[in-house]
Amino acid sequence: MLILLGGFLAPRWCPKTKWIFCTSMKPVLQALLLAEHVYEDKRTGGKIICGTVNKLLRTKGSPFETSSAPDGKRVKTVRGGGIGCLYVYLSLTEVHDGTELSLQLVDTVDNHVLMHTGINFEKAHPLDTAEAVLTLPPVSFLFADGRHNLSLDVVWNGEILGTHRLVVEDAPEPQGDEHDTDGN
Repeated sequence: MLILLGGFLAPRWCPKTKWIFCTSMKPVLQALLLAEHVYEDKRTGGKIICGTVNKLLRTKGSPFETSSAPDGKRVKTVRGGGIGCLYVYLSLTEVHDGTELSLQLVDTVDNHVLMHTGINFEKAHPLDTAEAVLTLPPVSFLFADGRHNLSLDVVWNGEILGTHRLVVEDAPEPQGDEHDTDGN
């Protein structure tokens, strides 16, 4: 006979030992977002996710460009498209106290893990929504020129709960004064 304690344990059959044992239930991944920034409203605790990302454009050469200001003066500005720090937002349910997950960045060509970090949820209750915001280090040093297909995976007990595909490629060379995106 198997007794479940408060719904926190799930039976598993081990064909090798022919024993039934209990493990924590699998967390349910509700959201996995990669963004330019994630802010938190200190009053409400709500998350503000800005600039979701599925493609990174890597610029070549200097990150600065010269452009014309409205008064006609030439000014030096930072060119967009550079790869900096990105944020990962996770939302899960069915998370129990002590649940451990891992987040890994994988090159999908050869399944090589480029980065890996662990996430531990303390004082979690399975009926609540558990959120995590992580900052990834700048990833531009990982890649040679060209296109790269990556996967950001959330893993629990060796099982992928969810994945976010990401493409890294070279930004097109600017043509003339094309940095102005508002039509001027």
